[in-house]
Order: sequence, then structure tokens, then C-alpha cells
Amino acid sequence: MQKILRKRVWRDLKENVLRYLALGFMIILGMYLIISMVGAADTIIVGVDKVAEQAKVEDGQFGVFVPLTERQRKELTDKGIDLEEMFYLDFRAEEESTLRVFKNRERINLLQLEEGNSPETEKEIVLEKRYCEEHDIQTGNVVSVGKQEFTVCGIGTVPDYDAAYRNLSDSSVDSGQFGIAFVTEEAYDSLNASATSDKAEEYLYAYRLNGKMTDTELKEELKGLKVSENEIKDATGQMLHASLQEISQGSEKLSEGIGELKEQSDELMDKYFDIEISNLTHFLTTEDNPRIKASANDQVLTKVAGLMAGVIVMVLFTYVISVFVIHGIEKESSIIGALYALGAKRKDLIYHYLMLPVIVTFIAGVIGTALGYSKWGIDVQMADCYGYFSIPTLETVYAPYLLVYGIVMPPVIAVLVNYLTIRKRLSQPVLKLIKNEKKAHKISNINLGKMGFVGRFRIRQMLREMRTSFTVVFGMFISLLILMLGVDCYVLVNHISEESKADTKFEYMYTYKYPEKEVPEGGEAGFAKTFKKEIFGYNLDVTLLGIDDDNPYFDAKVSKGQNQIVISSAMAQKYQLKEGEQIILTDEESDRYYAFEVKGVTQYSVGMYAFMDIDSMRELFGEEEDYYNVVFADSELDIDSGRLYATTTRDEIVKGSNVFISNMMSMIYMLTVVSIIIFCIVMYLMMKVMIDRSAFGISLIKVFGYRKNEIRKLYLSGNFYIIAIGAAVCIPVTKWIMDMLYPFMISNVSCGMNLTFTWQLYAGIYLAILVLYFVINQILVQRLNKVVPAEVLKNRE
Repeated sequence: MQKILRKRVWRDLKENVLRYLALGFMIILGMYLIISMVGAADTIIVGVDKVAEQAKVEDGQFGVFVPLTERQRKELTDKGIDLEEMFYLDFRAEEESTLRVFKNRERINLLQLEEGNSPETEKEIVLEKRYCEEHDIQTGNVVSVGKQEFTVCGIGTVPDYDAAYRNLSDSSVDSGQFGIAFVTEEAYDSLNASATSDKAEEYLYAYRLNGKMTDTELKEELKGLKVSENEIKDATGQMLHASLQEISQGSEKLSEGIGELKEQSDELMDKYFDIEISNLTHFLTTEDNPRIKASANDQVLTKVAGLMAGVIVMVLFTYVISVFVIHGIEKESSIIGALYALGAKRKDLIYHYLMLPVIVTFIAGVIGTALGYSKWGIDVQMADCYGYFSIPTLETVYAPYLLVYGIVMPPVIAVLVNYLTIRKRLSQPVLKLIKNEKKAHKISNINLGKMGFVGRFRIRQMLREMRTSFTVVFGMFISLLILMLGVDCYVLVNHISEESKADTKFEYMYTYKYPEKEVPEGGEAGFAKTFKKEIFGYNLDVTLLGIDDDNPYFDAKVSKGQNQIVISSAMAQKYQLKEGEQIILTDEESDRYYAFEVKGVTQYSVGMYAFMDIDSMRELFGEEEDYYNVVFADSELDIDSGRLYATTTRDEIVKGSNVFISNMMSMIYMLTVVSIIIFCIVMYLMMKVMIDRSAFGISLIKVFGYRKNEIRKLYLSGNFYIIAIGAAVCIPVTKWIMDMLYPFMISNVSCGMNLTFTWQLYAGIYLAILVLYFVINQILVQRLNKVVPAEVLKNRE
């Protein structure tokens, strides 16, 4: 019997080749999307963890006001921890970019070379991978740093700059504007002595605990380190020299100048260099460092999204296959009954009808999985990550669960759906199968009053095909979910780009390490302090900025009060905050919590900012009445670089906001194309099923002389209302669902979430759906022509 039945398999495939090709292509596309997304995420997560372990990534880092003494370092290392200097200098380099220069590392955060070798002479330098890509730099090129020329001897990455943020509070990476470099100790000392850096040298240390201490214990140890007067003079000699020069300028008499010099010098020492203050400036664990394993953290969310999409796609496959199976069994009911009557066993028939769907779904799953793991799959998905984060080239990870999902899951679903459907059908009496008796659709016989014939026929036809119509709408819903993910991404990055340009009104922002006594002429003073605020397990930086109520660069209307703040629109969107609500910010340096009341929300999309009256902020944190550490200006100011932590320009902020768009467009295009293809396939397959199921009725009315356009109006045109109404419902619902999920998907990114659609965008999506319907409708008209009047004779008793 199986030999005879196997001959029917090939005939069935040839007869329904387009149906099986479409089904197979949908499975291939779905598996490709899921395998490539989740496979790329696994590759990056596992690969970055492996590289970090090889490179001996730090457990944390801390900054100090002056370098630790040999005795202090020995006291710490004697407790069993590893400690290494990560001092750095910032210089202007290629195309007005900033290059952060480090010494060669020996024990912690080791350099991972992609090509070349580590610097061995004073004229050699290793550059970070992404910076080289942005500036088209290759090994052997010569670059200028601090008015000195170096030969690029190597290109690589380091684990503590996985996301190469210039400042920890930055919301985006812009490797065109910022990169890191490594030189020999002699070359570093030469650059430091040249006094050409953009700001003062930063004294940073990385540590590895080795299980000997906890982060908290180490932090307490560091808090006990005090600054000695001699060390301060040595470390800040450059700054003091500049300050004394400023004081002495304009003095008319030498004696008066010397007196003023001494008085101001003493005042400076008393104000900034109290020997009783802690030497610790900041302390940051790896878990809270946005630069470390940022790519892996980003892919954790992508993996979750991919697995969620996988479940949704699996449900869609299951339902589509079930509709196919039910239609196929109903179509061949009389054949099944005849074979049953001739003595064919139930298991033989079940095996026969399982064979073709299982083979098609298995082959489609294998092809989809192979494409997902190919250079057109995982490599394409990882391109955005490689184009944004600074990570080495990683080996593809073949996760067993993903291989099972892509190869085994489709045929297993086909087996389950087919088995249950066929078994149910074969439980009916043989005579009923031979007669192909169909269950009456009571719902299609509802009283429609005096409605015209065409309208009545369309409605009853839609009710008879309710299952298939639901599948079309469900397929549209799944496709729109995928589309909304891409469109939300585009809208978000577009809003960030446009709003950052409009909201950044200053041209220069100077962050001070050693503020001057007077605010530079042309500058507007501010007081900035960094706090932490958690969301979905990620501890993001929030900048509390004290300003005057008439600050020309910000629209925030601050008022007196130590617990009153105005938050930026980006912060309001990120943390879902409104006016009148309470917010708690954490000062991790002092281990204190500060509660504030949100008095208002101001339009500012550049980052997580909370604005406060500067006098109230000075009073709250115990600073003097004229203290400031940030200056905003509309033109470049003449400030000694030795006084500064950082200089940020409007151009850098604008370019940084545009990075999101350039790095996300490939994913946006892919999601859009995949959603369109899935929608078209589901709609085509299901509407074709409708026609096949109605073949008897179509052939009958052809016998009665109905023309092609009239048949189309009766059997196809009614689907327009299903698509039109379904789209009108699904578009806002999928938008709402994706807006609910999106905060979780970008919870590790310090940016606002303006996901607002314009009405034109809604209208464009709706019209696109209708256009696709009309195109597929025209294709299916050709299917109507293949239904011949003789079909009536095949189904008579």
C-alpha cells in the first residue's frame, strides 16, 4: 500500500508546487530571521565574554585626584588584588577628532591585536579598530598626535572600551570623533611633557579582586586615602603655574604682584587642596561601566526579542500549516474514504499524508538555518554591532538549542498538526468521507434582511471562510509587529538626531577639573554632578545640572529649593516621569540617596539631565556660593587645558546623534523587507485556499454564465473589507504593543524614547497594505480562470 501511496506524493507536489514553495519560502524566511538574529546575539555574547576573560578584563576602576604613592599601591596589592595604571591624555588628531592615549598595558585590560604588533619604539602607536575604520587608517600609516608623528604598528581592541564612549555619560558612540591609542611608556611621558593635550592627565586605576576583597571593601579602603600637600604640588604644578600667571598679569608693581600672588596662591590651596579630603574622585565597578561588555549587553536584548519573535513565528507557522492540512484533507476526503474502504489502514494513510508536509518543512528549516548561519545571515546581523562597538572578529557560535529550533521544530509542528487533523478526519464513517459531506456553517445562514444579492453573498462567503480570514489577519498582525519594530527604531533615531540639533544651543561646554576664581568672559557657569538611576537592571548616569533661571542655553525654568528639579524630555521618556512625581537619585561616590520632586519637564533630548537652581544646588552639596565646574559658551574660550576634564562641542553632539541612524538603517531595511514578504506570502496562500475551497461554487456559477469580473467581485473583492478593517485595527494595536516593549529593548541605552508617529506615517503604512492586497488580488484572478465548469461534475453523487 505504501508503494502505491508514495506515487501520489510526487503527483501532489507537482499539482500544488506553488503552495508548497510559498509555504517553504515562508519557513525559510522565518528561520533565517530568527537564526540570524539569535545566532548573532549568541556569537557576540559568548565571544565577548571569552575575549574579556583572555584579556583579563578589570573588576572595576577608580580615579584619584593625585597618583597613589608606592606605599599606598603596595598596601593595596598586598591584600591580594591586582592593580594597574590606566592614566591617559586626550589629543586632537585626524579630522579634528579626539585620540585618547594610554601606555602599554601589562596585566589588566590587555590589548587584543587584530593586525600588526604592540608598540616597541617611541615612534610607534597602536590605534583602536573602529577609529581606524572611520578614518581609513592602516598599519604603516603615519599619524600626528600632540605635534609628534607616530607610525601605526598595530590595530586592535581592549575590553574596557567595548563601547568607545569618550565620556561615561555619553548616549552614543562616535568612532569618527573619538578613539583610543597605545604607546610605549617613554612616548607617553614625552607626550605628557609636551603640554599639548586637550585637558589635564587623568589618573585612573584598574583592579582585579582575585576573590580577596569585595568591591565595597576596596572602596572603603580607597576612601581612607588622603592627599598630602607635597603630592598635590607635584601633581598640579602645571595648573598652579597657570593660575599664578593669571594672577600676576596686569600687576603694575612687582611688590603688589608678589603680595597678590601669595594671597591668591594660599586661597587656591585652601579651596581646592585641603589635605583632609579623600583622594578618591570616582569608583566604578565593571557591572556599572557602560563601556565594558556593552555589545554583549546590547545583544542580550536582541536575543530576547529574537526568541519572542521565534515563538510568534512558530505560532503563525502552526496556524498556516493547519489551514493547509484541513483544506487538503477536505479536498481529498472522497479519496481517503475510498482507500479506507479498500482496506487501507489508518496508520498507512496518516504516514502518507504526513510525508510531504514533513519533507517540505524539514528541507525549508534546514535551508533557513543554513542561511541564518551563513555570511548572508549572522554576518549581516553582526555588521551593525561591528560597525558600532569596538570588538575583535568573533568565531560563530552554533548553539544546540538554536539548531534544534531551526531544523527540528518546523517538521515537528507539521507532524503534530497533520497527525491530529488526519486522525480526526479518519475517525468519521467511510461513507461520509466518500460523499465528502461538509459540516453546515450555521453562522453563514444568518438573516441579512433586504441586502442585495452581491452584498449577501460576500458576507456569507466571508463567514464560511472565517478560519482562513482570521489567518490572513493574524499573518498581517505578525508582519506588522516586525514592521513596527523597524519603524519604531527609525522614528527613535530620527527624533534623536533632529531634536539633538534643535536642543543643543551652546557651541562649547567646558567641564572643569580645577575651576578658576572667576567665570571666563563670555561663559555661562553651571554646577554638574553625576548620579545613578536604575531601569530594568541597568544603572544609567543622570547629570544634575545647576543653572541660573536666565541661562540662555537651556529652557528649564528652575526655582529655589533643594529638592526641586526640572527634568529633560529624554529623562521623562526613559523613566516614565511626569510633573509632580518623586524621583530618587543615587550618589555612588558618597553612598547617599537624594529625593527630588519633578517640578516640570523641559525639551532636551541630548541625555539624562535634571536641572536645578544653581544656588540651591551649591547649598545642598556644601559648596561655596560662587562654585562652578561647567561653563557653556557660544564661542570658543581661552581656557588652559590643564584645568579641564573635557571639552564638548555642539558639532560633536550633532555628529554623535547621527551615528544612530547610520548604524541602524541596515536592520531597519531588513525588518521592513521581511515583514512585507511574510505578509504577502500569508495573504497569497490563504486567499488561494479560499478560492480552492470555493472551486465547486465558482465552477457552478460559471455554468450559469457569470463573467470573470463578476466572479472576482463575489469571491475575491469581499476580502478587501477584511484587509481594510484588519489593517485599521492591527496598525494601532501593534504600534501600542511595540511601544510597550521598546523601553525594555533599549533599556541599556541612555537616550530618550520619542516614538511618536506622524499621521502621514500611519497613512503610508495603511495604504501600503492596501496596495499589496490589490497586487495579490490581481495575481489570484488568474487562479479563478483555472477553475473550470467541469469541477461541478467531479463532486456530484
